[in-house]
Amino acid sequence: MVLLALAFGIGSAGYDGAARAIFWQNSLLQASVGGHEIGTPEKPILEATPLNLFAFYASIPLGVAIYGCLGFFLIPRLRRRA
Repeated sequence: MVLLALAFGIGSAGYDGAARAIFWQNSLLQASVGGHEIGTPEKPILEATPLNLFAFYASIPLGVAIYGCLGFFLIPRLRRRA
């Protein structure tokens, strides 16, 4: 949830690429869903669909699961080495 808030703040400040990198699981799901092209070739804009909203909501528990598993496996290993 902290990464979601951080990505939202950074995106609001105009750093869209950094926001996409921080909340990468949402970018992955949004790219897999796609959208309807309504912009021009010079300035492409994708129109959202209900699947995009579902992908956004699905990216939150996906991030929790991924980072939770990483923490579960990596933290004990780092403690043994220290």
